[in-house]
Amino acid sequence: MQRARAIVLGAGFPLALIVLWHAAVVSSGTKLVPTPYMVAVMIRDFSFGGVYDDAFSGTILTHLAASMARGSGSVVSMGVGHGSQNPRAPG
Repeated sequence: MQRARAIVLGAGFPLALIVLWHAAVVSSGTKLVPTPYMVAVMIRDFSFGGVYDDAFSGTILTHLAASMARGSGSVVSMGVGHGSQNPRAPG
């Protein structure tokens, strides 16, 4: 019983946030903030392509690789910079 309650609460809260997001966008009539469905469609197109067939369709792996390269470069530069700036560093 406790496990079922935890699962319902764990799944219910994110679903409630998505429903509230959708309701807020639809009731406000804004075009600035997309609905959750529109975001899901764009994520699908960005990941697999075939929805809009534009320059970004199906390019998520390319973008992930570039982000990982930038991330690893900044980690290395932080380590090098930290070592050279530390007055107590050996060497």
